Amino acid sequence: MGASAAAFVVAAPADYSLAAGHASTGLAAAVVGHWPPAAALAALGAAPRSAGGQAAFAAPVGAALAATSLLVALRGALRRRDRRSHTRSARTQAAAQATQVAPASALVEEWVESQVRKASAGSGGRLDAALSERGLVTLRELGAPARNQEPWKYSDLKALFDDSALAPLSAPSEDILREAVAALLEETEEGQDHARLVFVDGTLSPEFSRPGRSDKALVGGALALAVTGGSEVKARIAELLGPLPEKDMFLATKNDALGCAKLAALNQSLLEDCACVLIDDAEAADSEAITVEVAFITTGSSPSCACPRVLVQAGKNRRVRVIETHLSSDPSDVSLSNGVCRIIAAEGAGVEHDLLQQKADGSRFVESLTAEGAAG
Repeated sequence: MGASAAAFVVAAPADYSLAAGHASTGLAAAVVGHWPPAAALAALGAAPRSAGGQAAFAAPVGAALAATSLLVALRGALRRRDRRSHTRSARTQAAAQATQVAPASALVEEWVESQVRKASAGSGGRLDAALSERGLVTLRELGAPARNQEPWKYSDLKALFDDSALAPLSAPSEDILREAVAALLEETEEGQDHARLVFVDGTLSPEFSRPGRSDKALVGGALALAVTGGSEVKARIAELLGPLPEKDMFLATKNDALGCAKLAALNQSLLEDCACVLIDDAEAADSEAITVEVAFITTGSSPSCACPRVLVQAGKNRRVRVIETHLSSDPSDVSLSNGVCRIIAAEGAGVEHDLLQQKADGSRFVESLTAEGAAG
């Protein structure tokens, strides 16, 4: 450092003040330490041979070093001022953030409660009354998402949850809706026999759904499976839907829950149906994956948010691929979809999950996805 600094001063003393702006205080101190100038030159093996030469050299170098010392002092003062300014700025920013967090969280809390009221006043039923009641209890226990939580740090909560100026669309006629849904769904290519579940505003559409041909999987809407599968299947689905991983797998604190638990509880409390893919264990690994396509379509006419739900249970050695798609039947749809997807994979199981969000430009979409794998 000393030799380089001395060489720097010697090589271009006139340019030193310019370069010092990019130099550290340590570099400047090293230069000052090589006083008198003859010692600095001696360090490089280039000391002047005469006293006159030394005097001629000392004048400009001395002036440069004096300017350097002044520059160092000025830079020190500027640093102290910058630190004080930065501290004041940080305090001001923290206060501003605290002021913004409270109104945003209050807005979300108000929005959540409004969704519960609207859904209660609507005509839609609930998948399970006991499940819905547990969701409401959990909903009141948890805090709303906030901008000081990492997943929501760059999200505009007001734009996402403030729908005071938005109104639901008029419900489309059956013919218009049927035509719109058919246009949204891709035609099945020849040879494809995978299952497809289509939900319109939270309700399974038997017209556009197909069960597939696999005898390995229990695929369908929870309501339909409970009817066709009997009490055993109904109890199995209820057991899998009961826990909320967003709350139960994480501590229900503001930082650990990451803000998604309250929305998951809202989904549970308003749940009308659920896309279920339940596959039992296998002795050997599957040679081919079971493919299930799940499409959630909103019309924009529901008074409350949509609550799509996907439940995947892959048994031992099973392979499954789930293609989850969210669509709007009307380009003017401004509704919010609050989705939850829970995946449970046993030992040796493999699950591939594709999520496609292709709703209308003015609509809003959030989803919580949790995956639980076998230990070991």
